[in-house]
Amino acid sequence: MSCIFCRYWQDEFGCPNAAMEYPSEDTSCLDRIYASLVNETLQTAPGEAFVYSDLSFETLQFMVGSVVWRQGLLTTEEVQQSPYCQYMSADALFASTTTSVQLQCYFETFVRTRVFGHGAPDGPLMPHSSYLLADQNRAYCMPTMNDTLGNDNSYTGQRLQGQVGDGNCYAMGGIAGHAGVFSTAPDLGRFLSGMLRTLAGTAESNEFFLNATTIQTFTTLNNVTQSSRALGWDTNTQLVSTYGYDNSCGAMSSSSFMHIGYTGTCVCVDPENLLWSVVLTNRAYNCDGQSCPSEISADVKAVYREFNSELVEQARSALQ
Repeated sequence: MSCIFCRYWQDEFGCPNAAMEYPSEDTSCLDRIYASLVNETLQTAPGEAFVYSDLSFETLQFMVGSVVWRQGLLTTEEVQQSPYCQYMSADALFASTTTSVQLQCYFETFVRTRVFGHGAPDGPLMPHSSYLLADQNRAYCMPTMNDTLGNDNSYTGQRLQGQVGDGNCYAMGGIAGHAGVFSTAPDLGRFLSGMLRTLAGTAESNEFFLNATTIQTFTTLNNVTQSSRALGWDTNTQLVSTYGYDNSCGAMSSSSFMHIGYTGTCVCVDPENLLWSVVLTNRAYNCDGQSCPSEISADVKAVYREFNSELVEQARSALQ
């Protein structure tokens, strides 16, 4: 079946945990999900239309894992000591042919060590960011989702706190290219300011894990006739009527780029005004399980717009 809008957590997809009253967050369905991605067919030719889908970054996750494995970008010790990979045997970890769980292991280890753990001049770039929070750290998170309604939009049957709310990511074991990362405002601030200084050419040596050319490639508007999207980011260009998640970055410049998350997160970077912002909410908590009404989305975007417009105003006042 076509999975552009797949919901791995629904019975129709066939994950073994979907029928459970309280499904566990594990990789029992990962092979099935991986096979679905590999066997997916294009609905339109590349570049012909824009369609929002999680499939792109779910696929990218396994591609990254494959590149990391094939090119030996991790040491044997890093893989063996990974909390996520420890339950796998050495034969499974270093097999000559890859499995979906093996690729996920390499993806998670690479992100944790080379992105979150990137050695910036003053320590790891994002020391408090990770997939799969340890049980003792979950209490420090705001509750993500009240998934206890027991209707067609419910999946886990739990009040989720410190566990991913996205049903597809949960069905993949909590690690995915499109969801599942837990972070803090200071960590995200270090990430965004590192991007901004890299673009501005003022970053310290080895401050960020990407160069300016790569950042520009992923944050530059791709096709204004289809959407305001770049590769993985949205942009604040006003040439598209629905630009920037309904103008979530407010009065920031048209060269700004952003990302908002389903649960209620928003980050914006304005290279022209040298500004960045982080807004973290749990807007999905009072939604209908895995489904959020459009008015809730509109309300939180209004908060983003007001916050970011006020940030621009304060920055301008400080310069006067």
